[in-house]
Order: sequence, then structure tokens, then C-alpha cells
Amino acid sequence: FTGFGMGFIFPAFQAEASMSVSDREQGAALGAVAVAQALGMTVGPLVATLLYRGLGQSAPYLMSSLLLVAVFVLALMSPAPSHAGPNSS
Repeated sequence: FTGFGMGFIFPAFQAEASMSVSDREQGAALGAVAVAQALGMTVGPLVATLLYRGLGQSAPYLMSSLLLVAVFVLALMSPAPSHAGPNSS
């Protein structure tokens, strides 16, 4: 079921990223999204394994929670995006 859900979420996330910037910035936005997704799927399990083996079975979950809280705080502190229209340049 994970692959099925990712099939819906990844394209929607990429579309939102590209539509939230101007036409000139869409390539960079999609590149950043692709890099973030690839790093999350490759580095994430490796780091989680090291945390699990080194600090115990709750360490990966604790680290994920801390990262999510940090991202949430950063999102709250960042300025609201200006939504680019379909014909913006």
C-alpha cells in the first residue's frame, strides 16, 4: 500500500511545488523536490538503521519527531508564499 500512496502523494507534491513559484523558477523547484525525495528514501533508512543499532529501537522515531517539529517551526517562521498565477513570469 505504501507504493500506491506514494503514487498519489509524490505527483501532487511536485505539482504544488511547481505551481507555487514563477514559470522561470519551476525547474529549480522541481529539482529541489526531487532531491529531497531521493535523499529521504536513500539516506533516511541508513540513518535510521544506525540510530536503531547505536541508540536503541526508539531512537529513529525520536529523531523523526524532532525533525518534524523543527520543520514545523521553520514553516511557521517563514513568510507566506505569494501564489504565482499560471501566466506569471
